[in-house]
Amino acid sequence: MRYQFAVGLATGLVSATMAGCGGGNGPSVPPPPPTPQIAKASTSGDDQIGVANATLPAPLRVSVTQNGAPVASKEVTWQVQNGGSVNPTTTTTGADGIASTVVTLGNQPIMTITASSSGTGGSPVSFTALAATAAATVQVTNNVFVPQTIAIRAGGRVTFNWPNGSSQHNLIPDDGKDRPNDSVVRNGPITVDVTFPTAGDFFYHCSVHGSTRSGMFGKVVVLP
Repeated sequence: MRYQFAVGLATGLVSATMAGCGGGNGPSVPPPPPTPQIAKASTSGDDQIGVANATLPAPLRVSVTQNGAPVASKEVTWQVQNGGSVNPTTTTTGADGIASTVVTLGNQPIMTITASSSGTGGSPVSFTALAATAAATVQVTNNVFVPQTIAIRAGGRVTFNWPNGSSQHNLIPDDGKDRPNDSVVRNGPITVDVTFPTAGDFFYHCSVHGSTRSGMFGKVVVLP
């Protein structure tokens, strides 16, 4: 009985050793390839401003890469919010990994466009376009103007709205310009209408919570 026990023990040790050696010397499994990434291209066409219902001059562009290299033949779907359209709605990346589409604005002041691609990191990618209309509204909320940048046509009107709860805000023009100008520090609810007769960029800020190009500031782009 002692002899059989010893043999069995030795056999178990040999089997375990062989199994351990075999596992250590087996082929290694390579890691999976990195997930492709979608992002705005270096010249993306984001934040363009145009006249309502017009086509923007530059296309929107995204790039798809994998491990830093461009990915060709990757399908990208473009979708629009707040009116307007894109053409085409589905594109495919070229050899450079770039896909693009052309935007036609609607008649809403702000338009959001997204680019999505299945199986990519960073999807969807979001773009913004502004349409200059005859009238627009800016919300004077606590410590921020919403939207921060708005566009209108020359001769158009911007309504600045202090909603309920908006406290201690005013409108101070920058760069030596005369509008929007309402230096009285106001609490909501109240509205102030400002007409912009000439084209140009009109920066402004709240003197209580901001300064030129800092803190609570905004911009009105006036197109001819």
